[in-house]
Amino acid sequence: MKTILSETFYQQVPADQQERLSSFRTAHPRQQVDLLGVTWSYLLGGQGSETLLILPGGERLGDVAFPLMEQFESAFRCLYPAYPPLATMEALLDGLAALLDRLSIAQVILFAASFGGDVGQCFVRTYPERVSKLILLNTGLPDVQLGKAARRGKALISLLPLRTVRLLLQRRLMRGLAVRPEEQPLFQAMLRELVAHLTRADLVSAFDDTIDYHLHYRFSPEDLSTWSGKVLILQSDDDPVTTPARRLALRQAYPQAQMHLFQQAGHTPFLSQPGEFYPLVRTFLRES
Repeated sequence: MKTILSETFYQQVPADQQERLSSFRTAHPRQQVDLLGVTWSYLLGGQGSETLLILPGGERLGDVAFPLMEQFESAFRCLYPAYPPLATMEALLDGLAALLDRLSIAQVILFAASFGGDVGQCFVRTYPERVSKLILLNTGLPDVQLGKAARRGKALISLLPLRTVRLLLQRRLMRGLAVRPEEQPLFQAMLRELVAHLTRADLVSAFDDTIDYHLHYRFSPEDLSTWSGKVLILQSDDDPVTTPARRLALRQAYPQAQMHLFQQAGHTPFLSQPGEFYPLVRTFLRES
């Protein structure tokens, strides 16, 4: 994303909010590195002995959740990658591990929301020694029916013009965006800008990864029985992406987890209810 904000997307955004985003992007230039034959991009900032790895959701590009870095980089090193167009969850996991190796990061606190929660749950099971704490926000377990639905969706988007596919994704992301009214113009503009940068390969890989997750992975409470880390599950009672049944199933899969239910906070409580969200997460992060 560009530091100088395009009028195409940001013309209706208040000047102070434009300045906030522009300043953040200036201070956190997007970096690139080739790993395992694939180009990964990421944002890196902050200070501290521990690293907070922030995984993107279905938007795939590390950008919209920049307030998380603003909040936590005074105490933690923050790494916020983008997903390259890879067709399997295993490839994403290995790429993330390679990125940590390249940056000399032995272990992370993993913040995993929405689709990022899918990736995060797989990562902690594949590389448990690399995760000290896991924060899961409005995400779910693998579900065969969702995998089959994604497979049908992939067949459809392969036939549609790229512009149409982007529009469909934009509508889906907007539906999941819960933000305070005064900040709505900024984050809606960011989503429109982000979607406009996604290629067909990005969009197809989003379906591939989702299909792989839901059809080929299965989790149980025993998976992490020997792992010494801690889990925090954050859910909203009105999350439009996860059903009540899926929320319950996630909690049952992590009986050792701390849990919190936000009221009327939507899919992104860190944007809609920051006054409740950040103190709660900071308390969890401070626990030894």
